Amino acid sequence: MIGAKFRKPLGRVFLLGFGLVCVGCERDAGPSGSGRSGGSASARPNVLLVTFDTTRADRLSCYGNQAVRTPTIDALAAKGVRYTRCYAPAPITLPSHASLLTGLYPTHHQLRDNGVGRLDERAETLAELLRGAGYHTGAAVGAFVLDARYGLNQGFDSYDDNISGANRATGLHFAERPASGVTDAAARWLTTLEEGPFFLWVHYFDPHAPYAPPGLRKGVTEQEAYDAEIAYADGELGRLLAQVKSRGSANGRETLVVFTADHGESLHEHGEWTHGLFVYNATIRVPLIVTTLGDDAGGVTVDAPVSLVDVMPTLLARLGIDSPYGLDGALLPLSTNSGKDAPRAVYFETQLPFNTYGWSALEGVVLGEEKYIAAPSPELYHVVADPSEMKNLLAAGALPDARLVRALRDAKKSAPGTPELVVGETGEDAKAIKRLAALGYVSGARPSAGDGSPLADPKAMVTLHDKATRASLHLEGRRWSKAAVLIRAVLSKDPNNYWVLDMLIKMLQEAAAYSDAADVARWRLQSQLAPPWDEQLPAAVGLAAARAGQGAAVQEMLERLVEQKPESADLRCALAAVLLQVGKSEEARPHLEAALAVDPNHVMALSGLGDLAFFSGNMEEAIRRYESVTRSGSAGADVYGKLGQVYEMSGQESRALQAYRDAVAADERLVDVRLSLAGLLSRLGKSAEAVDHYGEVVRLRPDDAAAHYDFGLAHAGLQKFDEARREFERAVDLKPDYGDAWINLGTVRMKQGDLPGAAAIFTKAKGIDAVAAESRYMLGVVAAQRGAIDETVRLYEEAIAIKPDYFAPIDELSKYYLLNKNAAGAVRILKVGVEHQPDDVVLAIRLAKILATSSVDGLRDGATALSLAKRANERAGGSRAGVLAALSAAQAEVGDFTAAVATVERAIALATSQGDRAKVATFRAMLQQYRQSKPHRDPNY
Repeated sequence: MIGAKFRKPLGRVFLLGFGLVCVGCERDAGPSGSGRSGGSASARPNVLLVTFDTTRADRLSCYGNQAVRTPTIDALAAKGVRYTRCYAPAPITLPSHASLLTGLYPTHHQLRDNGVGRLDERAETLAELLRGAGYHTGAAVGAFVLDARYGLNQGFDSYDDNISGANRATGLHFAERPASGVTDAAARWLTTLEEGPFFLWVHYFDPHAPYAPPGLRKGVTEQEAYDAEIAYADGELGRLLAQVKSRGSANGRETLVVFTADHGESLHEHGEWTHGLFVYNATIRVPLIVTTLGDDAGGVTVDAPVSLVDVMPTLLARLGIDSPYGLDGALLPLSTNSGKDAPRAVYFETQLPFNTYGWSALEGVVLGEEKYIAAPSPELYHVVADPSEMKNLLAAGALPDARLVRALRDAKKSAPGTPELVVGETGEDAKAIKRLAALGYVSGARPSAGDGSPLADPKAMVTLHDKATRASLHLEGRRWSKAAVLIRAVLSKDPNNYWVLDMLIKMLQEAAAYSDAADVARWRLQSQLAPPWDEQLPAAVGLAAARAGQGAAVQEMLERLVEQKPESADLRCALAAVLLQVGKSEEARPHLEAALAVDPNHVMALSGLGDLAFFSGNMEEAIRRYESVTRSGSAGADVYGKLGQVYEMSGQESRALQAYRDAVAADERLVDVRLSLAGLLSRLGKSAEAVDHYGEVVRLRPDDAAAHYDFGLAHAGLQKFDEARREFERAVDLKPDYGDAWINLGTVRMKQGDLPGAAAIFTKAKGIDAVAAESRYMLGVVAAQRGAIDETVRLYEEAIAIKPDYFAPIDELSKYYLLNKNAAGAVRILKVGVEHQPDDVVLAIRLAKILATSSVDGLRDGATALSLAKRANERAGGSRAGVLAALSAAQAEVGDFTAAVATVERAIALATSQGDRAKVATFRAMLQQYRQSKPHRDPNY
């Protein structure tokens, strides 16, 4: 059956006792049986698997390093079995963990690099087998590189890969969560368990670069910082073990513990800074300790070479559970003498040099005390006498011994019955790829085999690897000129370097980096490029030039390339972008349509046609085009940002909100889109979320006064006046004539009860022309709060004189005059307001009511009142009871009582439907007057 699990048992291995695990080499021990699993779940111990990321064996104190204290790990080693020569199958996180959990080498489980795809469902994981044997299964992992999308969650009841709360204060902060968060997640899961044994895998990412554990003192060396990360993770492991012991005591079971690492760290040995490029001991020799919590047995040290693939078959044998098929792993030996007469080959590899750079991949075997690395220039080391691998025993041009070549070949063979696994799809999105890149991992473009020429030996290219890594860090830090220098240096030696060309294209996509990136790109385009870069790089140059407003400079080049390669959709889209930028939109359209003819789902073509529709005002077509890009699964952050904009302009606010969120999720540094999102959130009353986005904006643009101003408004909306004051102060520091920021800063001081401080701020603002009226109005508000009403009136009058359409002082001052029986003053102010805001219903109706109902004969003006009331009623759509009542008063004032009766009856009906009894009573009194042919007089006017 397609997709079925293979189950070909090798025979069970039963080992006596709960002390040191298994670990023997005898495969014929124990009785036979027909069941898949031997023993019963009720008798089995709990199992805890702990992996530290990026942890060299020789940096632990129990492995001889006295520079760092790792008491928790040391205690495990003191009573368990410590393997001094355990090798990771790959110096890369995902492949190595996949081997640990499947018992298969990367050549067989097929996850040979980070981010390459999903573990085949047909693979049987340790978690699946233990769950099938009655175990509760849980995992807590510390980095996105082990996200569930890559398939290592197979068999886990709970797989906690939530790193949303990651809190590293670096450019890579989103890639991991600290060890404390991992421990907390694992401990929470333990509290949910019912009866029965558990299997818990806990992955601590912290020893991974950048090395920044909590409390790290300043001025430490890189190695000291690395050691401090290991010590921090060791402390968290101690906290975890306390929880595990408590749970073990509660369910009456011992707990079997396996501690190891996925790979090591070069720390500049052999010229490599971190890991992945080489397969020397620094990156593939890892700690491995197996013990039982509570066991008082003395520690045992085993010097025989073993592999991480040995952990799964060893645990299965220890627990009496059948292996599903032939595994690459063997049972871990109990002593160094085990297998000494016939040493077993331990396989390792790295595909990263090829996937990332286009250089040769590396592979090899450890055979006894020898280590053979198959490379363009092969290497052989005696790793016991020369653990740092400084002396290659193969002379230049010499070939390795045939037995080593044979051992390597045999190690890569599949055991009988092992399924031929394939890499599954992950549905990788732009955000996922960005996270992997931030970790320093690039799965690569998966290039073709090329022209058959020999691939470069990574040893000969290590200085370029170092330059490329530093260039990537400069890009992450947005240090464009430094990145450009390093990119050019690498390409001058390795012209078709995959990763570095990809970096150059990404740099072209950054508006602020255009000048530096374009200089390097134009230099590189002077010589021939290998596919696919011969299309991708010039297309990226064209798009970047169009964004920078410099499309004319590259138009001729792109036209020539399109003529040479008319089937290239990328080149046609780049040319179309340039033509759009130089104002030749009709010439751009045929290229976009031709690109779609080549590839109906081409993202740039669809997006470009959406841009054309947007610029022409056809929002419906723009939405259709942009949505088709998002449905393709390949939409970039910019497309989601554009879609959000057209949704918002079309009044589709909920859709706009989601599109903006998708945009910033795909690219956290899209400041303008984030501003649009925050602004929309504020308008929709989602102030708390708006504050989060404004905070990110000011982090990315610390010198943007407007961003600080918006951030202050968002805080003010949440009544967080201290925070609002801080942001407004920062805004005026950056832009001293920022009038609105001064006004809001003074307003915040008022909210905090600091009237003198507020008055001082508003007084400063009086000298800023843009807010001359607003500052006087606010000074009037301060005066009113102090009880200085005459000063308030004077300041309001000054504000209106400066800005005669300023609603707030006109509204308040007219009401003040009416309250103090100064209807003439109110009429004077309201006439100014109505003259400059003729469509304002509130001011027009207030003036109409006075002119129609005043008790002062000289103030009444029925004709003007009627004109104002009619216009206001039209603006209100005839749906406001108060407006209708004012209109009826004006009609009565000019003697049209029939119309006045009809109008006030409509007002009564509206007020009645709204349950406003006071208005109903007033309007009925007016109705009685109109029926008696009497106009209405308001004693307040």
